[in-house]
Amino acid sequence: MKCLSLATALMLVTASAGSDAAIWAKSGIEIEGLCDGSMPVVSPPVKSPDKTAEVALRCKTLNRDDAEIALTVRHAGRVLEILLPMTVRDRWRPQELLWSPDGQQFIVNGGQNAYAGYAFVVIDLRDPNPTAKEITASAQRDMVRRYPPCKAAKRDEDFCRRMERDPDFNMSAITWTRDSHSVIVMGEVPSSSGYGGIMGQVEGYEIDSASGRILTRLGATELKSRWQSEMAFRMTIPEPATYDP
Repeated sequence: MKCLSLATALMLVTASAGSDAAIWAKSGIEIEGLCDGSMPVVSPPVKSPDKTAEVALRCKTLNRDDAEIALTVRHAGRVLEILLPMTVRDRWRPQELLWSPDGQQFIVNGGQNAYAGYAFVVIDLRDPNPTAKEITASAQRDMVRRYPPCKAAKRDEDFCRRMERDPDFNMSAITWTRDSHSVIVMGEVPSSSGYGGIMGQVEGYEIDSASGRILTRLGATELKSRWQSEMAFRMTIPEPATYDP
């Protein structure tokens, strides 16, 4: 029987779940507003585990067709506005917030659509001027090496070359590890025919939350056996990738 991809599993989860349901991380909390460029929207604040900080999503109007996404953070007597590196025009939207157990960092998971564009940012409130950091560059390049797009069977040639130059595999944060110093990440080749025989392949990573350095690589089987308990969806193991002879 063909295994479900993460994207397909998440579509089933979100279709059956309530509004407070986590999507990627079991401990995640929904954080989403209507960011359509027509008006500013503020989501309900999400408090840290120790109740000393809170985060709310804010959609800042730029023009009728675009909006800038910001986070309003209240922490240690400060009120901060942290811009996310994606805009509504890019079609990425934040959907889930995952606090670190110590309440000093948090992750925002999000996606572009039901099967692709999954990405996340990390915010460290211990920094004097916190910013939203993307930490998956090394994992993206590692995915290219492990699942070379231009060797996949039934690939799209132009598409695979673009992916090898600038990889954009799905990357979702699952949980914090090592006393809130690293993150378990699920990398997935999106369920799009352009990827050909590597479509749906999965690789797991433990990534340093400050530097983005890969600390541990986890195959799909090990990722599921060790971290399924921290996932908000039921992970299935993909069938092997197929390549041209």
